Amino acid sequence: MSYLESCPQKQRPARNLQKFYPDQLVERVLRIKNEAEQLADEQETLRVWLTQLQPWGDFKLPKSRDLGNLYFFFYRLDRRQIMQIIETELAYLIINRDLRCFYVLILSNQEPGLPFPSLEVPTLSTSEIRVRLEDVEDGLEMSETRRIGATRFIEPLRDYLNQALDASELNLATQMAHDEQVLFIVQCWCPEIQLPALENLSRELSLALTIEDPIRGEQPPTLVKNSGWLATGESLIDIYSTPAYESWDLSALVYISFVFFFGIIIADAGYGFVLLLFAWLLRPKLLANGHRLANLFPSWLRVQDFTAYCPENISEWMRKICP
Repeated sequence: MSYLESCPQKQRPARNLQKFYPDQLVERVLRIKNEAEQLADEQETLRVWLTQLQPWGDFKLPKSRDLGNLYFFFYRLDRRQIMQIIETELAYLIINRDLRCFYVLILSNQEPGLPFPSLEVPTLSTSEIRVRLEDVEDGLEMSETRRIGATRFIEPLRDYLNQALDASELNLATQMAHDEQVLFIVQCWCPEIQLPALENLSRELSLALTIEDPIRGEQPPTLVKNSGWLATGESLIDIYSTPAYESWDLSALVYISFVFFFGIIIADAGYGFVLLLFAWLLRPKLLANGHRLANLFPSWLRVQDFTAYCPENISEWMRKICP
């Protein structure tokens, strides 16, 4: 389902569902997805091969029997290593070179006994790889076209999958129950606050009821229940993940911290309020450390009164804010 929903281009929803066959559609979508993934992997491999063969040029490796059981060995060597090749009696040819490496081809009937390994090159030539790459890219475009066509049935397919999931859960619940003509057994989880109601129901229906605490290793479902303003914190927790059964309920802490930090981040007034609070609390110490340092805070307070002075009276305004 996510494969269709993540498609960047979608067709309009299908209105006539007479030709909607969910089982066949699911099988077709899975086949399209598998083909697209295989083609994408092959495309990446072919591009790597083209990069590897670029310094060597376009060539086709001959068969060993056509060369009298001789083989080609490819090496990418630095200046020190190429000197070692020159000092040997091996038949070699420098195919290409760049600022750092020499691309050397050695012809021998066995692996040369060199202290550095040879390179593994593709058996296809550069031109053959390009042809195959074009075919792969055409196949990817065709797969994407079929994928776009299948997006017409996203909504009915989602409903079908939800029904299948409900049926699977019902089947699982049926497997957890033991039903006979004279005996019916059900095992389930129950919140503690619902235990009195369950006990009353068992007495009314004359049912046998056994209540057990979760044992170590079990993972009961978590019931998080808050009222009032704490319910908002519970909603914030549910956005990320419901806490585990043995974890704490952090609804209150999340609510308070979220509101506090969100207010600080969004509005600069939050920073100003915190600085004002600290400055007011530390005012006695600032006064004790010297008049010049302490004036930082009252000067800030006087700046807030800028609008109370007439702009024409510049000298008086400056004397009031900067004594």
